[in-house]
Amino acid sequence: MQYNPMMFVIAGTVGVPLIWGGAYWLKRTQPSLIVRVILGAVLLASGLVLAYQLVHGPGIATHPIQLGLAAGLFGLGINQVFAPLRVALGHAA
Repeated sequence: MQYNPMMFVIAGTVGVPLIWGGAYWLKRTQPSLIVRVILGAVLLASGLVLAYQLVHGPGIATHPIQLGLAAGLFGLGINQVFAPLRVALGHAA
């Protein structure tokens, strides 16, 4: 299957601001670590469900915005799930 490169540009314009904006907002509001981990797990699961539906449904080439949303939710979920590890290692959460 041949993919249009513009599909990845569209997915990136959805996913990257979602990750950066969500991480920035969470840094400014400073919720507790347990809230961040729970929120991260929900976002991670949501991203996986969206990606699974897309891969086993119409295909990633047909819905680049959904691909970007799935990647953004997955990325932000990973970011928040591992916040306690970053704190333990001495990095900013």
